[in-house]
Amino acid sequence: MGREIELKIPLSKEEFVNIFKAICGSGADRKKSNLPFHSSKAPSSSISVSLDNKGMSFSSPELLFKSDEYFSQYKSHQERLENEPRVIRIRTEIAGKLLDSAAGNLADNLAGNPADKLTDIPAENPENKPAGQPAENLADNSAENLTDNPAHKIPLNVEKYEDLVRFIQTKKEESLQNANTAAFFTIKSKKIENGMEFNEEKETSIDDPEILRAFFAGTHFDCWFKKEKIAFSSHYKVKSATGQPMDFHLELEIVNGLPYLEIENTQENFAPEEIRSQLENLVRRLSLDPSKKDSRSWVQIINGE
Repeated sequence: MGREIELKIPLSKEEFVNIFKAICGSGADRKKSNLPFHSSKAPSSSISVSLDNKGMSFSSPELLFKSDEYFSQYKSHQERLENEPRVIRIRTEIAGKLLDSAAGNLADNLAGNPADKLTDIPAENPENKPAGQPAENLADNSAENLTDNPAHKIPLNVEKYEDLVRFIQTKKEESLQNANTAAFFTIKSKKIENGMEFNEEKETSIDDPEILRAFFAGTHFDCWFKKEKIAFSSHYKVKSATGQPMDFHLELEIVNGLPYLEIENTQENFAPEEIRSQLENLVRRLSLDPSKKDSRSWVQIINGE
């Protein structure tokens, strides 16, 4: 990976549910999301909607469970800024199969499942191989399949954030039983400009994160921060000013119990100003206010700084 440009926006519970319906739903369900969407026929690998009379396509969503561990040789934030990359991280990620028969009826999924705190969800099982289906390979999850095949229903009758959280917990338990885990090592530098985050990231997959954890322990790198993220992951594409496709990655997420929307672009062939403009345009089309973007790091957000 190279350059990343991203923004994150805190959400109310109602906003979270509305955007969930928008990303995951059929045309009829999107009308219930209280967003200005109009359904249209989807191409084979995505769900398409029209926003404000302009076309935009969401890829079929995937439910991800991510656990991040941050390491450093230093105790203070200032020492880390002066002497190390901004991020030194091990990530373990479980892909939960969102679009299956168990997701068809929210009431059935929620029976007997109390709404525990999100931070109590177990982290990972790192013994399996990486998985995850890229957006361009999701032909079997077309909008036609999603709406017509009972085995691919998702709980769009949900109206309460708390019920959606309980559904996610059910999917977490299923994913742990059929764990499909990937692990990554990442170093990252970052800067903030006009509330947008610019990252230079280097990342590689790792077979066994325990080896890296042992290396850190032996070289006096301590795990100083942990983050648990649950995310509905999707992509959308929009044409640039020159007609080239721009690909944006959306994660509708709950991070250590906090609901957020995070959007990023990694295409280095576009000027940062154009990417920033498209990011803010998307935020407005989702009935959110771009001025509410949160430029703090996750450490600051979670610690309430």
